[in-house]
Amino acid sequence: VEVCLNSCGERGYNTIGLQLTHQCWCGNSEFGDYGPSEQCTLSCPSDETQICGGVFSNSVYTIIKEWINGPRPGPGSFTECDPDKDGLTDCFVVDQTKWVGGVAVCTLLGRWQLNGCIARQCADGETAK
Repeated sequence: VEVCLNSCGERGYNTIGLQLTHQCWCGNSEFGDYGPSEQCTLSCPSDETQICGGVFSNSVYTIIKEWINGPRPGPGSFTECDPDKDGLTDCFVVDQTKWVGGVAVCTLLGRWQLNGCIARQCADGETAK
């Protein structure tokens, strides 16, 4: 999820759709032209607790706080995303080469939430059920 959010958010999009665990779609809408779907059942390869769509179905995520073109993980740093109790997830770059008061410096990249699962048009023009 975070790779797609980074890619789309840096280009100014506020909504992403993930399909078949690896297909990343960027947009500024809810991707809802074909209605809801129950087919978002595939776990993401990098984090099995996250859902990355299904066959002809997109897991739709919305960027709540503008994604910044800020620091990216480099030597000694990494990206960490933490869900909160409101269903929102904050993503940070944690820089372990910089410490303040015994804590690594974190920079907020953005905040996102899962909006649900929607159907995508099939190749033959039919809508996936």
